[in-house]
Amino acid sequence: MKNLTIFVLSVAASAFFSCSSVRTSEQTRQETNTEHSQNDQKDIITVQLQENQNMQVTDTNLNISFLKVTEDSRCPENVQCVWAGVAVAQIEVMNPFSRPMKFSLATQNLPDKGYSKSANYQGYHIELKSIAPSKTFSATTETSGKKTPYSITLEISKASGESTPKEATSR
Repeated sequence: MKNLTIFVLSVAASAFFSCSSVRTSEQTRQETNTEHSQNDQKDIITVQLQENQNMQVTDTNLNISFLKVTEDSRCPENVQCVWAGVAVAQIEVMNPFSRPMKFSLATQNLPDKGYSKSANYQGYHIELKSIAPSKTFSATTETSGKKTPYSITLEISKASGESTPKEATSR
């Protein structure tokens, strides 16, 4: 009887441990597939900042400040212009391990004029998506003297292995 009890317990223990290891290897395979699929897609973080606003960007070690718009020659809405114009936002980016760096990001890529929509900083690609408000032309706006503050939208992603002409430079 003792031998039968020991045999049953050893078979039960053996079955338990083999099921646990199968489950563990199945869990490991699922975790590996999840990590692999996350690596396949490009994670993009969208950030909106008001002029003079500073923000710690979630899931990164970046701190970004929108300092000011240094140029806005965009064609006003509902007006026909020869050239669409460009707006340039000055941002400052830093992390705990490096000095702050200023970048001027433009609404258009115009290499001959030194304008770029994006910059790379400490392994991250930062791209200007928009500057608001759009330029408008109206008699009330021009005479009221009130200026609507600017806001910008940025997209931040891990930088690819390629370097861009704008990497680690500032204007």
